[in-house]
Amino acid sequence: MTGPLGILHLIGKALVWIMIMAFRITMAQPEYKKAEMGEITLHYQTFGVGAPLILIHGSLSDLRYWEHQIPELSKNFQVIIYSRRYNFPNINAPTGNHSALVEARDLLQFMDLLEIKKAHILGHSYGAYTALVFAVDHPHRVKNLILAEPPLMKWLPEIPGGNGVLEDFVEEVWKPLAEAYKKDEATGLDFTSHWYYGTGFENIDSEFQGFLKDNSQEWKELAFSEDAYPYVDTDKVRRLDFLYSCFPEKKIKIVFSN
Repeated sequence: MTGPLGILHLIGKALVWIMIMAFRITMAQPEYKKAEMGEITLHYQTFGVGAPLILIHGSLSDLRYWEHQIPELSKNFQVIIYSRRYNFPNINAPTGNHSALVEARDLLQFMDLLEIKKAHILGHSYGAYTALVFAVDHPHRVKNLILAEPPLMKWLPEIPGGNGVLEDFVEEVWKPLAEAYKKDEATGLDFTSHWYYGTGFENIDSEFQGFLKDNSQEWKELAFSEDAYPYVDTDKVRRLDFLYSCFPEKKIKIVFSN
């Protein structure tokens, strides 16, 4: 795989490897709180005191992702971590056509249930995508928004060098992923393993196998969705005055060029 799509693949592979390496948990399984929200339940934890800071994990991940960030962040904030709708340890029934739009509605319900009127929100990958959709729809509920690599695939045609990348991704990755999951979960996981690691699921570390299995349901729901990567209006994003870059050397508000 070459060109921009190949670069996306390599970056994704590296990020997931780092994410899973950071996930090696040696302590006993913690107890999670439950947010009962009608037909769905989200598991979450809170740490520290202060202004609320909500951390939203990415795909093939869950609330455990933030283990190493919590000690430092909770010194100054009330840190709130939760697992998105179809991620470990949640068990929620599929509703069809899953996307960041659904996840953003879940976040609104979650904040309402916890009586959080306004929060700092930090999201990674699909969690960043969710956070951005939420902020665009409910800017009055966000103090500061920090995004790390939201997969805004529909923006690619508007970016230099982005023409054709989305189409290639859909044909080479997303459609085959859905077909694999239509056969069974094992085939879906094997396709995912080949895409990320270049080898079959049976060849990767057993701990990694368990981690991918834990979060396979979300991956499957997104693969089956009619629009897993909905367009986010760039004009509305430009109007957000609380969106910051995640790069340490660029602690400035993000500015979009026309």
